[in-house]
Amino acid sequence: MGKIVRYTSEVVKKRKSQSDWDRAARMTDEEIEAADRDDPEMDGINEDWMDNATTERTRKRAIYAKFDEDVIEYFQSFGRGYQARMNAVLRAYMEAHRNDNA
Repeated sequence: MGKIVRYTSEVVKKRKSQSDWDRAARMTDEEIEAADRDDPEMDGINEDWMDNATTERTRKRAIYAKFDEDVIEYFQSFGRGYQARMNAVLRAYMEAHRNDNA
């Protein structure tokens, strides 16, 4: 595993985006589809992927937890549902490491 680098929300906000959003906005549907075909990360993903997606409402339990202010601010910056997003990140971590101690 590589070195973990942490940034404060202030540093993240000051970083210049490396995305060419103007170019992306000018792309036609055909150009986007061609880029998807050439992208190895898109292998196996097609227009119907959502048809196979399932949502599952799991039982929740309230706890008292403290998080760093910048972590909370980051998740809140995306608007409503920040606690669900935090839960999704924790779930992804748990699932990725579930068998580490087996």
